[in-house]
Amino acid sequence: MNPRYAFWRIAGELFAFDALAPHEDRTTVLTAHGIAVWDVLRSCRRVGSLDSAVEPDSMVANDFGRLFNEHHTIRRVFFNGAASERNFNRLVRVAPDLRYQRLPSTSPAQTMCYAAKLAAWRVIGES
Repeated sequence: MNPRYAFWRIAGELFAFDALAPHEDRTTVLTAHGIAVWDVLRSCRRVGSLDSAVEPDSMVANDFGRLFNEHHTIRRVFFNGAASERNFNRLVRVAPDLRYQRLPSTSPAQTMCYAAKLAAWRVIGES
């Protein structure tokens, strides 16, 4: 993981945990707050780490139909950037009555300053 990737730093600030804590500890805190984290893509091919390097014909989405059927309490879906929203809309064939919202990417490729990203992401703590 790129150390400039801001997801865990932002989540740590929003939910009061150490962004450098072991992965299991971080995910336990998110789960306690009713937050699930799941990539849109189960698999894909790409050279490098940029979303733009993903080969579109290689994309396989995670099974969101099963996720939504098994977890009826899900009410909101937040996308970590435009690519995840675009991939979800293109590849996922289920559309339950949920609220969907794109947030700024926490990737270092998204040049928005950290403070602005954090401010935008605060909406997940308000859900």
